[in-house]
Amino acid sequence: MPQAIQRNDMSKGVNLDLDEIRLPENAALFLKNVTRNVNLNSSAASLAGSNLNVVTPIEGTTRILMTPPTGTNYCIGSYSSEQTNELYFFLYNSNQDHSIWVIRGDTGVIQKVYQSSLLNFQLDPQYFISEGRCTLELQSYVDPATGKETSFKFLIFTDNYNEPRFISVEDSIATSSYTLPSPYFTGAGTFYIPETLITLAVPTPLKCIGINTPIAYAPVTGSTGIGASIIDAAGINYAAGDTFNVDAGSPIASGIVLSVDESTGAVTS
Repeated sequence: MPQAIQRNDMSKGVNLDLDEIRLPENAALFLKNVTRNVNLNSSAASLAGSNLNVVTPIEGTTRILMTPPTGTNYCIGSYSSEQTNELYFFLYNSNQDHSIWVIRGDTGVIQKVYQSSLLNFQLDPQYFISEGRCTLELQSYVDPATGKETSFKFLIFTDNYNEPRFISVEDSIATSSYTLPSPYFTGAGTFYIPETLITLAVPTPLKCIGINTPIAYAPVTGSTGIGASIIDAAGINYAAGDTFNVDAGSPIASGIVLSVDESTGAVTS
């Protein structure tokens, strides 16, 4: 017989008088920043809290200004960095224009880290950015000449659907999701493949590096040319010490080896 799933709707509030194993149904030992007054969200999309009688987070008191991509956006995960006092959150977009944002805890400023369909987020809980699927790597570099220290933040995450992602936070913000300056990151002559800029491990190319055919050597031309009619395969029509000019493309017979003085152009043997 399948086991029934018990859900706690928190309708009995907090009970600190009883042991955890003796708590009545729909009670909790601890509640923070949650409410059952979900009627305030009745105009929201069906997956964003409009279902009645569902516990939802309490709305914040500080207004955060941001302009999400056009379409319906769903938060599919977040990561809190205690070291930098920042909150990163991931938005799935119904128009496939997915994005990643950061809230700076010190200033309250919110910034877009990266926005592109290349993120390829999925509106499926098994592919959400859940706990353990994201981290922030901090590194620094000290210039040996100036002694100035530069810090780097690398956002690393996986959704178990795409390749593991790796985004340099400040670089992505400064270049507007690796799109500016446009001649460098975009266009026919760009060096980068856009998805490799956000991928943790770049795959090895499946094709060998192409090598262009070398340009054929063009001999020195001059007023007096030699060809097969002057120098034949037997090499009987020239002598050591002779000088001459070579026409480009002269049909000199194969098999003849000439030793020429580089400074004077004389045939020495």
